[in-house]
Amino acid sequence: MGDLGMSLIKLANYEEAEGTRAGPYTDFGADARGIATESRRIGTAAIAALKEREAALLTEHLIQEDKEKKQQAAAALEEAGATRFGGNPSKARKFAQLENEIASAEAAIVAAHAEYEKVKSRNEEILQAALDEAPQTLG
Repeated sequence: MGDLGMSLIKLANYEEAEGTRAGPYTDFGADARGIATESRRIGTAAIAALKEREAALLTEHLIQEDKEKKQQAAAALEEAGATRFGGNPSKARKFAQLENEIASAEAAIVAAHAEYEKVKSRNEEILQAALDEAPQTLG
């Protein structure tokens, strides 16, 4: 969608220049300006939608990375004998804490992915509505 947005903005700039060159009082000039306006509106919407989706996806990836780091730390503690009966109680507490944090991170990943899908769906609906409203020259 980023390429689409940038392409539509470039099209808008081109049509604006052509409309200006052809003159505001000719049919071609007026049509070109109309295309420019619609292209710019849809392109801007596409770019905004992409930024919103990227933010949601970034959140999901950051939580995933955090979970993986915690899993590595838990594995290191487990290897060090934190789960062994009679082992170091401090390591055992830290291991249990990491296990709880990993479970929380997994739930957060599911929620972040659901939010990403919701944003994606909403953005696609908005873009489709904008395309449906656009003149036939853009559709």
